[in-house]
Amino acid sequence: LQAARAEGAPPEALRVARFLQIAGEAWLHAGGLEDARALLEEAACSLEMMHHHPRQRGKLLGTLGEAYRVFGDPRRARALLTEARELSERHGHLGLLADYTYPSLAKLEWRQESGLAWLEKAKALQVDQGNVIGLVRTLLLEARLTGPGQSAEANRVQVDALRRRRPALHRRRCPLLNRILARWRCWVSGGMPEGVTEDFWRL
Repeated sequence: LQAARAEGAPPEALRVARFLQIAGEAWLHAGGLEDARALLEEAACSLEMMHHHPRQRGKLLGTLGEAYRVFGDPRRARALLTEARELSERHGHLGLLADYTYPSLAKLEWRQESGLAWLEKAKALQVDQGNVIGLVRTLLLEARLTGPGQSAEANRVQVDALRRRRPALHRRRCPLLNRILARWRCWVSGGMPEGVTEDFWRL
């Protein structure tokens, strides 16, 4: 990006915002919170020009909301995620809601029932859309929120059945899922199984 600007050929504004968002998400996943914050806050400066691009605006709002949750600013996170949810619901961006906005809202809730309600909404959309990989992620998060017990065990059985239907989730192709299932008790008890990073789930 700096090189392009130096050469006098800056990328189009929305592409810059998208680049900053992707880079910020990457740093967030890697645990580089300060770098993530700087990139995402710069991307946020582009929000006003995105009114005619509601999907991109909704994705950026959701990413910012998740980031502020991780940064420890729940009030700002909730405001951004609420705006992202309302925008995506208005425009029918169901994939964004199911895979990103609703799970982020679930992780933001203090009350277990409230968090699980958001995940129920996510699961309903994922089942309706045949989104198996997204559904598996939601089931894993739901089991972690509910903790050890029959509900979490039912989720484990369902996840195991779903992964048999998707080659991308097979043992060799998805070692992260395999580690969680192999150390299920640790996962649902709030621990991080060996080889499963906190930064990936951002719990």
